[in-house]
Formats: sequence, structure tokens, C-alpha cells
Amino acid sequence: MATVLYFHDLINRRGGIYPTQHQHVGGDPNYIFTDGYTLRTMNTTIGKAQIASSGNSAALATAQEGFARYFTSPPLLGNFSFGGGTDDLSLSIAVAENNAQANINNVRINVYIWRPRIGGKIGTLIDNVYGKTEPAASTEVVWYQNVTSFAVNALDGDVIVCEVWFSHTMANTTPRTISLYYDGAVSNSTNNAVVSNHASYVLFQANLSFYPPFNTGGFFSLFNS
Repeated sequence: MATVLYFHDLINRRGGIYPTQHQHVGGDPNYIFTDGYTLRTMNTTIGKAQIASSGNSAALATAQEGFARYFTSPPLLGNFSFGGGTDDLSLSIAVAENNAQANINNVRINVYIWRPRIGGKIGTLIDNVYGKTEPAASTEVVWYQNVTSFAVNALDGDVIVCEVWFSHTMANTTPRTISLYYDGAVSNSTNNAVVSNHASYVLFQANLSFYPPFNTGGFFSLFNS
């Protein structure tokens, strides 16, 4: 049975050492969304009301990447081996641009396993750019993508972190507003569908188990506040 992790605006408050900036290896972003480096959460519960997060692109008519958001799962309950199959993951995110000159037509998704007990990345599941259809100006659409991941072995208490980036070359040097939508009450897996109140998510074909969201003491207390 597949596991869907919905993105939420709730800030991560769990104990342990979590990433404080992006983990993409290959260059820093040209621009960062407002509060982009505030780690947020994702879990198996769908949201209620859509959140719009936005950032202004760099004044560049050359290739650039913008870092939008990153989200962490609850700690995994038990060890698990990720990857090794076809289309292990699926991504559904809602996006928009305020002007057609922005040319957002690529998304970088970076998903990795992080170990809060030591504060380190264990392995990367995916870190790649995927070509998408540019949305009409000021129109919220879904970008959906099936992805085959690398193999990574996770231990009990590790977490999954998902980073969302935009990769594009603008038509001119006027900064444009790029938006990511999440935390809504409705999920959609139709690529390029026009949506509202969207619940952006990452889906794993595997059946994953997580520690519950309340402090019950013992090992669990090390990873939850």
C-alpha cells in the first residue's frame, strides 16, 4: 500500500538536529522564497486550507534556480530500504507564476533521508530537474511526476526530507513572483490540471510507518517536542 506525505505549513518542532539549509549539491539558489529555510512538516494527514508561499526570481535572463520550501516527515518507525524499483516516488505540487516572462517550466525535487540523532544526511533518493509545462500567468496548476529513486537504507528514527526548487530561464531581467501551493484539502494527480485548495504531496509506493505525533517518552521523546 502506498504512503502519501502531504506538505504542511506547520514548522518542525521535533527534537534532534535537522537541516538548516538546502542539501542539494551543485550550487546555491539564485533566490529563496520568503522563510524558505524554515523547515516545515509533511505527514499522512491531508490539509484543510491551501497555503500560498512565494518568492521573487532573480533579475537574470539566464538559467537560475529558486529554493521554495523543504518539508520533513515524522521519524520512521523501524528500518526501511528505499529505492530499487521503477517509479518508487510520485510528486504532486501546485505552482503559479505572475507573469509569462518568468518561464517556470522545470522543477527540481530533492528528497533524502536525514538522521536527526546525529544531524546528517544519510542518502539521496532523488535530486533532479524535471521539465514541465509552463502555466498560464496567474493560473494555479498541478505538476505531477513519477520518479525512480536511488537505493538508501534508513534506520528507525530517520526522517524523509523533501525540497522543492524552481529551475528556469526568464525572458528578461524583470523579477517575477513564483508561487508554490500546499496544505489544501484536495489532492490532484492530473498533470497540468488547473486547481485550487491543492494538497501538494510526495507519494511512496512503499507502506511506511512513522512514530505518532505526541511525546510518549523513551526513544520517541528524543525526536518529538
